[in-house]
Amino acid sequence: MLWMLLLGFLPGVVCFALAVRMQPIDGDLTRIGAYPERDYGWNAPQHVFPRPLYGSSVGDGAEVLVIGDSFATAMGQHQWQNQVVAASGMRVSTVSAYDQTVDQVMAEPAYRAQPPRWLVLTLVERHFPSMLARHVSCPADAAARTRIAPTRAEPFIWSGDVPEVPMAVPIERNTRWDDWRQVPLGVGYKYVQRSLWRAATGRQSTDAWEYPLDRSGLFSSERSDRLLVFRKDIQKSEQWASTGAPALDCMLDELRRKVEANGHTRLVVLMAPDKLTAYTPWITDPSVRGLSELDALASRHPDLIPPVHRALEAAIAAGTPDVYLPNNTHWGIKGHLVAGQVVADFLQQRR
Repeated sequence: MLWMLLLGFLPGVVCFALAVRMQPIDGDLTRIGAYPERDYGWNAPQHVFPRPLYGSSVGDGAEVLVIGDSFATAMGQHQWQNQVVAASGMRVSTVSAYDQTVDQVMAEPAYRAQPPRWLVLTLVERHFPSMLARHVSCPADAAARTRIAPTRAEPFIWSGDVPEVPMAVPIERNTRWDDWRQVPLGVGYKYVQRSLWRAATGRQSTDAWEYPLDRSGLFSSERSDRLLVFRKDIQKSEQWASTGAPALDCMLDELRRKVEANGHTRLVVLMAPDKLTAYTPWITDPSVRGLSELDALASRHPDLIPPVHRALEAAIAAGTPDVYLPNNTHWGIKGHLVAGQVVADFLQQRR
């Protein structure tokens, strides 16, 4: 009877031990994919801003108003907007693109009374067509309209130097459970279940997919030769293809007309590249190459879309670790600093 009782407890003990060894969950990709933080968590400290340098409302007199998804709102002390403020001295404010559309923001009395010099719409690549469609639609007479001709863009030159945060505060990842009673047994169970599935079938079993890289050191994680990405990074092609390049061009032109109709505000569209796009040159699996249309779209709108994607790729090529966090879909502090500096330079050149 005792051995049966012990046998009943054994799976729980194993799952508990695995969860402890895996370390506390920190990233969205390690969470949904049941990957161990011990292997995929970032180990180098993130030297972030002491506090956010930007506001969070429409009516605060900001020169730059950001309307964005999680790449503009998720990580206050990391955010690229801090670097825009630090590099340019301009006042910046941010509101969520999930809560308000561009039309709703522009209809606010505070916006009409004191419109910003720049409106920066920030959207991630994988959801760009559908999210853009929430903010603008192609007019019925689009075919008869003349496309807005882009002005000649300055050639992109990236020094490769990642800016430093003034008076930076180091943040370290928590690698130990504070209380053993908080250790979730389900984490260990999911790890066993999904690891066995991947080993048996050779297929990805969750929304977090793993790819080998042809070089190590691009992350500060133990498995720095592995890339975790969100499944929708791979599946974005269908959404982009169904929308089509002409419709995207049309929506961007229409949004620009609406935003710039007051004769004062200028539109900027910051497209955050998917993690897969940024690291594609180093992925050994050829099946995931050529999925991104970001660069082609940016090339057609050079005075609207700052070349953040090229700067991020250049920083990665230079060996900068944790441009994206290894366990997350989002940028680390270095990715935010690169993006913020590119945006600051882009705005300064077009003042």
